[in-house]
Amino acid sequence: MTDQIVLTEGSNVFIADYTVDYREIVTYVILRAGKDVDGNDLVALAWDEAAAILYGKRTAVFSENQWTTQVLAELRAAQILSEKKEPAITLRVEAPAYLVKVGDAITFISTTLGLNTNFVVQSVEHVSGEDGNMMSAEMTNKTATLVDFLTVMQRNLEKR
Repeated sequence: MTDQIVLTEGSNVFIADYTVDYREIVTYVILRAGKDVDGNDLVALAWDEAAAILYGKRTAVFSENQWTTQVLAELRAAQILSEKKEPAITLRVEAPAYLVKVGDAITFISTTLGLNTNFVVQSVEHVSGEDGNMMSAEMTNKTATLVDFLTVMQRNLEKR
């Protein structure tokens, strides 16, 4: 197993693009989680007061019928909340070339943006130039979804 790559903004690591998306933030989760062994409906709640103070109370209802105990439902509601309680950050970093691929995790540290966050690589291009081998990596702090992978595939097809 390899160590996670840590990139720190500085003399040879540059932020080329940076966006923050607040539209998908959820600070209060209601999970309709299926039925227990006795046939009772399972509903789990999770909320984050600190996130609600920062972004307001933003409620979302999710339905996932596979959960069969209240404990599992509550754990899943907490997981959904942890994924949704912060804005989606997407950035493109130019740095010395590393062996990274789509889906790899990278920790990015930036004093300019106040970040010390784990990101998932969405796309990466390697370029040789007068500064040596460099890479341009687009990353997000959100878990990659099937839509993300399809978007990357579409971009690669458009480049051909």
